[in-house]
This record gives sequence, structure tokens and C-alpha cells, in this order.
Amino acid sequence: MTASDPTPSSASPSPAPAAVPTAAEELEPFERMACSMRRRELRRIWAGYDPERSGELQIVPRRPHFIGKWLSHSGPWNYVQHVPLVFYGPGHVPEGVVVRRPVTTADIAPTLAAHLGFPFEAPDGQPIAETIEPDAAPPRLILVVIWDAVGRNVLDEHPDSWPTLRRVSREGAWMRRASVGSSPSVTPTIHTTLGTGAFPRHHGIVDLRFRTDGKLLPSRRVGPRLVRSPTLVELYDEAHANRPLVGLVASGGTFGMIGQGGHRPGGDPDLLIAEYHGEYSSQRNPELYAYADYVDEIPGPEVDARAVDLEDGRADGVWMGERVLGNRDDLAHTPAFSPYQTRVIEEVIRREGFGADDTPDMLFTNYKQTDNVSHRWSMNSRQMGAVLRASDAELGALIELLDRHVGEREWLLVLTADHGSTPNPETTGAFVIDNNELLADLRAAFDGDGDEREAIRDLRVTQIWLDLEELREHGHTVGDVATFVAQYTKAQNRQDPSLVAESERNDLLFEAAFPGAVLEDLPCIEERG
Repeated sequence: MTASDPTPSSASPSPAPAAVPTAAEELEPFERMACSMRRRELRRIWAGYDPERSGELQIVPRRPHFIGKWLSHSGPWNYVQHVPLVFYGPGHVPEGVVVRRPVTTADIAPTLAAHLGFPFEAPDGQPIAETIEPDAAPPRLILVVIWDAVGRNVLDEHPDSWPTLRRVSREGAWMRRASVGSSPSVTPTIHTTLGTGAFPRHHGIVDLRFRTDGKLLPSRRVGPRLVRSPTLVELYDEAHANRPLVGLVASGGTFGMIGQGGHRPGGDPDLLIAEYHGEYSSQRNPELYAYADYVDEIPGPEVDARAVDLEDGRADGVWMGERVLGNRDDLAHTPAFSPYQTRVIEEVIRREGFGADDTPDMLFTNYKQTDNVSHRWSMNSRQMGAVLRASDAELGALIELLDRHVGEREWLLVLTADHGSTPNPETTGAFVIDNNELLADLRAAFDGDGDEREAIRDLRVTQIWLDLEELREHGHTVGDVATFVAQYTKAQNRQDPSLVAESERNDLLFEAAFPGAVLEDLPCIEERG
């Protein structure tokens, strides 16, 4: 994720906090607070928490409020957790199946393993047996497609923009109650869950930033090296002497679907075609992944921009009132980018020979444009409807090219999303919590000695990292910070409180704020259910 990361990165050089035990009597009221939450939401927070990497403080805004101006989609609520999930492949998936029981993203990897006939024990997921045609041979190619940020709420908002997905969901196996299953619900965490069958509490990629070796680093800088759970792809590839073809065509943050590539002992550099700034490139991390120079020669989104430009009858470089057709960065927010991505996928399948023999191959892709739109114009916008419609058209094109290059009844396609989108606050009445103001208020309350070491190290939209030693030097505890956040009001979050209606100034912004330590032995959470 890029635009969804609105929070400032702390420059504090302080070391990782020592493990400071918290008195049981201090945790007790926060255990009660956590257990008073909706159980499914609490379980999602629990599944996404790792005591070494996550923030010491877990925070939950009151719905529909959220932190950050970029319409953050990170949280445990149904509207960002419920996603489409369909398995489709004539001859491999029974037709017209509707699975009504709850499933999560962690169930995808073990289900793919079952289609391959490959033994795979996932830490958190189970095979969805209803998606498997009895006695079917393994498909020659499995293609996993992510529509980034296209949760069920986006589909509901634009019901006429996905006719292909609607048809595929009727002809394949549709998961009616699919959810992401963990919070934070952000790109690197959920794609890693998809690849490993593990939630962040096991695989360790807990957010867009997390603590490692005493530092708080963006996940994009550490890449897949710190994933603790092996991916299905890695184990399957190694078990077959690295003969299967494995590839990823996607933007950054999605590498957890395929794993560590050449960094993993026994692994090989799988094919990675990464999108940066609106362009697919073949020249990143060659020690980890293989590349294909021919991708640089594939016609870019400019060839489709003219048709998008002429939708309003004028060739003026304007689309839906915005001048966004002049460079690839902007084109990645428009319908022009989707067919470009499909061209890349088709060329990769054709040139590399994905699905060309009896050894099953796996290819993963993420159509990022819908996420770009959700942050720039919101899920309620006309732009979202148009870009979703373009992604849906490309789903049809993918099915056609699979028949053409792999063969009819020789492939399996899975489509899902990594999270939903946050509605425009004008439609929900949400209060947009200023993350910079909250961070400044916390530092003023719990630090303020003027040195470079910050007691409040960093803040993200669902958690806060603390320096426990520095906090203790100022006479405070994690519980003190949690209480401050739990009592934080709308008026406090504005430099000019008069901007908040007088009747709302004392409204609390957070449903819960509790030390992450309470999640490690919380009586109201069960392992499954």
C-alpha cells in the first residue's frame, strides 16, 4: 500500500523496548474493554497481533471514524473485512456452488494445495472442500487474481460494474461469507496470509510498518525476507525440484503470495514482474527473483488512454473532470491501466510457458487500480465504478487467454480482494481523525523532555509503538497511554476546537484502546470459531 499509509515515520533511534512485565491488575480493566468488543472484531485484532513486531498499544476507532485523510481501510470492521472469493475452473470446480459457512483468506492456500493434490499444513487455514470437483486431475495452471480494495461493500456500491464476476460466481464456487480474517487489513499482511495460510500472528508481517531488530521499518524495505511461515508456493516448488513455474505480476507489497524467492534456502528465483509508478519493470532484486526483459517492450497504458479520453467526446486529456491521462502514475488510476496489465500477464504466460505441460504452475496478480481510486476519489465515486468495470472486463479477457494458451478445462482461476474500502465520510458522517494531531498530543502528554528519544515512537491506524523505558522514565505506563486514547475527544483532535460542533466536542473517538499484551492470554478468545 502507498496512499493508505498516512502516518509519519518516527526518526527515533531508540532501541527495541525491553520486555517489561505489566502488572496483572493494570491489564484487568483493559481485558474487560477488549472482551466487551464484538467477538469477531476482537478475533481479527488477535489474529493480526505479534508481540515482537506489533505496537504495544492496539487502538480501535469508533465506527465509522477512521485515522488519516487517505480513507484508510485498515481495521476489524465488516465493511473492510468482507471480500468476494470465487473459485472457477470448468472440470476442476463444481458448477453453481454457494458456500454459506464462514471462510477467510487463510483458507485459500490450503484449498489450492488440495487442488494440486499436495500435502500442506496451514497454520490457520483449512481447505474449502466444496470448491473441488471429485476425481479431477490437478490443473495445469492456477491463476490467482486480486482486485485490490474491492470488498463486498464496493461491489454493493456499484452493482452494474461486475457482470463477468457475477457470471463466474454463478458458474463456479462462490463464498458467501468470505472475510480477510485479521486486522490490520492492509496489502502486505493479507497477501502474505493468502500465500501462507497463516494470519500475521504466525507469519509476522503485521502492518505497513513494524518493529524488527529494534527499528520500525516500512514493510516495503524488508520485503519478504522476514516472513516467518513458508508459502504454499515455496513448499510445492521445492518438493518438485523447482520444476513448476511460479510467477507474480503485481505492485509492491504483494510478494508474500509467492515468498522469498532466491533468499530462501532450497528456493529458486521465481518470476517477478513488479509495477512501480505505473510501469511494469524487469529490473528489481535479481538476487531474489527472476525477470523477463521482454516486459519492457510491451505497449503501456498510453495505447488505451485515447479511448478513455474520448469517453466524453473530447480528446483533451481529461477523464471524469480530472487531468489524469498524461503520465503512467496517473494512468494507474484509470481504466487505461487494466488492459495493459492483462497484456503483461498474457505475454508472461505465452513466453514463459505457464501451463504448457503436466507439471502444474502457479501465477499470481494484483489489479491495483481500484485501490488507487479508493484512496484518491473514494469507493463511492464514479471513478470507482468505471475502474471496477474495466477490471471486470479484464477478468473476461483472462478467462479467454487461459483457454487459448493453457487449454479449456486445464486451469483454475481464483478471484478475491485483500480488503474492502472506506466510504467517503460525507456519506457516513465519519470523523476523520488527524493522525499528526493525535501523535503530537500523545507526545506532549507522555514525553516532552526535548531529547531525541521518543516515548511514543510511531502511530499507525490500528496501533501505536512505544519506547517502554522512556515512558517509564517519565512516570507513565502503557495503561496510561491506553486510557488517554480511550478518553480522546473530537475537540482534542483539532487544533481549533471551534471547528467541531459544540454538541460533538466531547464525543469519544475510540471504541477501545488496550495494551497488546492482553491479547496473549485473553479468556474470551478461542483458537477457532
